Amino acid sequence: MSDGHVPDLEEMLSRLDQMQRDAEATLAKFEELHADMDEVEAVSEDGYITVRLNADGQVVHIGIAEQAMRARQTLGNAILAVVAEANAAYGVQMAEMAQALGGSGVDIQAMVERYMPEDVRERANRTLGRD
Repeated sequence: MSDGHVPDLEEMLSRLDQMQRDAEATLAKFEELHADMDEVEAVSEDGYITVRLNADGQVVHIGIAEQAMRARQTLGNAILAVVAEANAAYGVQMAEMAQALGGSGVDIQAMVERYMPEDVRERANRTLGRD
């Protein structure tokens, strides 16, 4: 330490105990917030393609209406666009969870807004029902 003070063993153990309690509290809060996360479902503008992600961000369902098969040459890109929208919505949810965990020290949501293109953010918010 710069003031020449050497912490004693009891002080160091007290700090370690506090760090452990803080880490356990953060983990408990994370588990609580994660348990409250919803699945994310994105639907193409025409309603023909549906993508659902679970609370861990994994694709668990892709639905393709029969009408979408008529445009087979663009179907792959359409599916990728809906997956991207679902991932963006998931990213917004994760940023909100990280903000809740991190407190007010860092504005994570502002960082997401800064780096996520506006049109993607708008689609993500629509997907999350926040028009």
